[in-house]
Amino acid sequence: MFIAHHTPTLSLSREGQQADDDRGWERTALKHLVKREAQVGILTQGESSFARARANSDAAYRGYVVSLIEGLDADSNLLQVRAAKAQAQTEAARAAIASFRALGGGWDTRHAGGAAPTATLDEHVHAHRESNR
Repeated sequence: MFIAHHTPTLSLSREGQQADDDRGWERTALKHLVKREAQVGILTQGESSFARARANSDAAYRGYVVSLIEGLDADSNLLQVRAAKAQAQTEAARAAIASFRALGGGWDTRHAGGAAPTATLDEHVHAHRESNR
């Protein structure tokens, strides 16, 4: 009795879940893009801070206030944050491409070099929104 009574609800729930699964890739791609862009912003701020710290450390070294090791540590920290930022920028670019593809983007190989997009990202987003209404 329980199964017969709740079967229509379960069926509708599964259909809704399938629609959510279909949009899941798009959501995931866009979440990765937003996350990576936020990470780049944070690392840019960190890079600025470490650059100031490195400049201060260099000035302190030249004034015989700190040792060379402390100056090299500041250099190392700056290089590490720059490497992390470059990696985050690379991942953000990959996430942007994945988002574009998830929204149906691609390239038309009939154009010279095969690099011309078939539609702009705005056109794909608009079409996607219209299809989900």
